[in-house]
Amino acid sequence: MTEQLPELRDTWSEAVPPRRTNGDAIRAGLGFILSRQQGRCWQDLNLPSGEGDVRLTACVLARLADLPLHYITPRLQQQMDQALDWLLQARFPNGGWGSGFGEDDAETTAWAVLALRGHRRAPAPSGALELLRCCRRLDGGFAARPADSLDADSCLKSTPEITALALRALGEADPAGQGFLSSYLALASSRPAISLLVCSEILNWGRGLAAPSLLDHVAQCAALAVPTGATEQALLLHCLLRLRLKKAWPLAAELRARQAENGSWPMRERPRSFSLPQLELEDRRVLATATAVSALAMAEFQPGLYFGSDLPVPQRLPAF
Repeated sequence: MTEQLPELRDTWSEAVPPRRTNGDAIRAGLGFILSRQQGRCWQDLNLPSGEGDVRLTACVLARLADLPLHYITPRLQQQMDQALDWLLQARFPNGGWGSGFGEDDAETTAWAVLALRGHRRAPAPSGALELLRCCRRLDGGFAARPADSLDADSCLKSTPEITALALRALGEADPAGQGFLSSYLALASSRPAISLLVCSEILNWGRGLAAPSLLDHVAQCAALAVPTGATEQALLLHCLLRLRLKKAWPLAAELRARQAENGSWPMRERPRSFSLPQLELEDRRVLATATAVSALAMAEFQPGLYFGSDLPVPQRLPAF
């Protein structure tokens, strides 16, 4: 029995990979993202003919805009520049962007505006901002397309995620839109993934744009959120860092622990009965990885609060 112990110990050490540091996890994630770039963009394999490539590429670029400069290698800069050039060329004549149906939409346009602004490429085209304003609805929220759109019948309803994105892209104080989002967040506990996306985008608005009452709703949603997948964990980490809450520290360690050996994070946990080919999941893995990398990189702007060790905080000695 004693002779087998060293062999068992060696097998265990080989089965469990060493834990990555925060910087190692970010670099591994960036390596995965770069390896999945096809041509000058990232492809959405769930839609035919590359209809979703514009939105996915804009989302990834917007997330990568959060990176500190020391992670921007020459190769990464080159591939981001190529993707930004491609994104500019994919713009419709009226100034907006779209991911399908042959016309532009608010969500894709907002992500494209944020990507170009984040990389200091160009000011937002006036046509893109006008498109976003045309997607306003009477309840104060924003829908996917303008009311006179060819596909308006299926896109008339305001949605909170598009509203939060549109208001961030517009960069304007908007009481009506904030009222719509406050009403949604008050009842958002049944849809944690969407509420976390909404909260993280609200916390990305410019300083002073979000009303204190709306920020209170955001803080309450972040406190109650129970993320089930890597993407939700990354969005919650983003919120906790923005709110400067210490719960961000153990959550970041848990998020790093979910990273796969190839540097990626899955979009969500895969059910046992799930039979979708792995190829069709790659684009979702790219987006999840970009979201996780962005959240972990944000932690480095707040040194000393959360990172430096994965060990629990030592207990205080009793006073005598």
